[in-house]
Amino acid sequence: MGLISSDEDNKTLLRFFQDFLFFGIGEFLGFLKTALPQVMIQYRSNAMKPNSNDLPEEVFHAVAALVPRLIYVAEEECGVDPIELLVLWHIRHFGKPNSEGQNVVLRHDLTRVLKQNFHYSDANVSKLIEELQEKGFVLRATLSARERGELFGDQDGSKLMVLLRPLGDAKIEQFKAALRSRFDKWSLDQSSAIRLATRKFLPVVIRFARWLVAHYEPEREALLYPESTTSSGLEDLGKQS
Repeated sequence: MGLISSDEDNKTLLRFFQDFLFFGIGEFLGFLKTALPQVMIQYRSNAMKPNSNDLPEEVFHAVAALVPRLIYVAEEECGVDPIELLVLWHIRHFGKPNSEGQNVVLRHDLTRVLKQNFHYSDANVSKLIEELQEKGFVLRATLSARERGELFGDQDGSKLMVLLRPLGDAKIEQFKAALRSRFDKWSLDQSSAIRLATRKFLPVVIRFARWLVAHYEPEREALLYPESTTSSGLEDLGKQS
């Protein structure tokens, strides 16, 4: 018996894993590299007094253990570099669907993300995109003025774009399937009490996941969750931010 009680909950949770992994591997890694060490120094020096609402130390242990495993799954089981997976996921997450339903991002937007978050040079960005195209994951092309206007609301500016091809989309799904199989194996190894507790905790995870999207990417909220409003039940979480 699965842990998710309905198809709708299942779809919501899978979207959560997609979004969480995108931020967990990308933006969250940037956070870990900059902010987290300072927070932990303050914590250990007692400048930040622990209380019942603090995240337990085990959470940070889990993060430290999880990141290398995610990298291992990407490289060894899916045959894709983590940064390549990030680019594919970025195009899927932020891209605009064209007339054929394939997600498209402007080349200069992708370049800006890689330069700001990963300190890539222009030459390194070009090399990375070229390698992704050679593997059949993306397609580099030039939009017409009309196409740029239809997709991005403005005909002016650079018309160079990067498109996520079906093979690149399949690579993302392969990575997600590998993580799901690990979760399924873990759940099968647990006692009935743990499985029951997990089922009861999943609605909290879904609420928090939807709040994250609504809080940090409100423009994506309606696209990710078109079947229902995501504001219901999230106000209390928002007040704590």
